[in-house]
Amino acid sequence: MQRIPAAGRIDTARIDVDALKVIRRLRQFGYEAFLVGGSVRDLWLGRTPKDFDIATSASPRQIKRVFSNCRLIGRRFRLAHVFFGRKILEVSTFRALVAQSDEPADEVDEDAPEQTDLIVWDDNVFGNAEEDALRRDFTVNGLFYDPETEEVIDYVDGIADIERKIIRTIGDPGIRMREDPVRILRAVKFASRLDFEIEAATYEACVHHASEILLCSQARVNEEIMRLLSSGHAAGAVRLMWEIGVLEHLLPDLADYLAAFGKQGEDRLWRTLRALDELERDRHPITGGIVIGAAFWPVIEAEMEDPSQAALDYGLRVDHAVGSVTQKLRLPRRESALLKQVLIARRRLLSDAARKRRTPIGRMRGKAYFAGALAFCEMEMRAAGRTPEEVEAWRAQYVGPDRAEGHAAEPGAAQPAAHAAAHPEESGGEQPGGPRKRRRRRRRRGPRPGGGGEGTEPGSAD
Repeated sequence: MQRIPAAGRIDTARIDVDALKVIRRLRQFGYEAFLVGGSVRDLWLGRTPKDFDIATSASPRQIKRVFSNCRLIGRRFRLAHVFFGRKILEVSTFRALVAQSDEPADEVDEDAPEQTDLIVWDDNVFGNAEEDALRRDFTVNGLFYDPETEEVIDYVDGIADIERKIIRTIGDPGIRMREDPVRILRAVKFASRLDFEIEAATYEACVHHASEILLCSQARVNEEIMRLLSSGHAAGAVRLMWEIGVLEHLLPDLADYLAAFGKQGEDRLWRTLRALDELERDRHPITGGIVIGAAFWPVIEAEMEDPSQAALDYGLRVDHAVGSVTQKLRLPRRESALLKQVLIARRRLLSDAARKRRTPIGRMRGKAYFAGALAFCEMEMRAAGRTPEEVEAWRAQYVGPDRAEGHAAEPGAAQPAAHAAAHPEESGGEQPGGPRKRRRRRRRRGPRPGGGGEGTEPGSAD
């Protein structure tokens, strides 16, 4: 164990004040408590962490007794969530090491089918801080930070690996990947996000056990895939997944596309993913099922342009192409439906004819898919090589010059006053100058010549 002074290296102003409150309160009750994992790594690198995880010697039930604003979750891995408004701080109990094999690592039969039984289905054996550090996945995530002494506690040489920019497993890589094959995706995530290299033995273990990721929960795998694609580093992550060989197991449509279209397909896919990354790092992040549509756009477009689909209506082609992708990923039906709406809307937004039909486009502004459709179109234009000025000029047509510098309006957001005045039927509000007068309905004495009931308002349907 090393205690490394962090004063001057870790900016304490970046640490969440509520995380410090949780640590102090646990210590007041006599328990050990530290900041752990990725938050310590990011603080050491001078980044502001997205999450602040806490590890403690208190059991989940003891944590719940300390905090009234606490809820216990999980079965495989019991955790406590401490709530501060909408903010959630995750507090875990120190885990003990679980012996998975008595054989030396170099004598383990890599091809033996029973080795898949190493997957840890129950991880609620509690231990001390050192055991907890040694059972974590990678050395860069095995660090503890003591805010009172301002020291990093390093049991696994994690600081040295951070300085060398290396992703390395704690312990034998083969066993660690068999314990939890999702660690393959986590290695990809950290390597692409931090611009680190995966250490040779760890990389070989990822390659050798790539197919075992299919043994993991689909929900966990999908969560990691969504994080990879929306991380702002999707291009590097997908390329690394392809090199390791895990892409063909998790995202076979992308792997088949790369195999079928060769160099041209590679260039197209990498351009699309780089454009997606630019949006994620910029001001128009794409979320939910739209992330899948953006990452798979070359695949979806190729299927829509297949000669066998030529006779179908555009909407049917979208439905067929999106359905084949989202069903394999078990995307929720709501997200799949939203993606289909976005892809149908993108054709209207990108077409020259749409620019002349201001009223229909105006009605789209209030729809749930509109912001996503704008971001999707911007990604497509960036991937095609359009300049930022061209993209911004295009965007200004639909969000207005007063909103061209920011996000598109969220569903349900207030419309600009000028737009509401010009299109009172869209805003649903009162016209300037006072309340709108109710029109008196004329009493009908009999059937109108030419017959027929009351018609719908023209243009009411999109």
